[in-house]
Amino acid sequence: MTEINHYVEQLLRDSEEQYQTWLNATAAEELSRYEPTGSNDGIADPHRKEPDANDQRESY
Repeated sequence: MTEINHYVEQLLRDSEEQYQTWLNATAAEELSRYEPTGSNDGIADPHRKEPDANDQRESY
């Protein structure tokens, strides 16, 4: 029974490591789709590649 418990614990650790690796890769891929808007508001807009010419807010 102890051997089975050990096997299951190892399987869970391996699965968690694989999940974390996948999650980090997915997050990096998602973040790479967004570019800063230039407005310093901290929000990335995936559809706007350049600052909006009509944006009257000051950027610092």
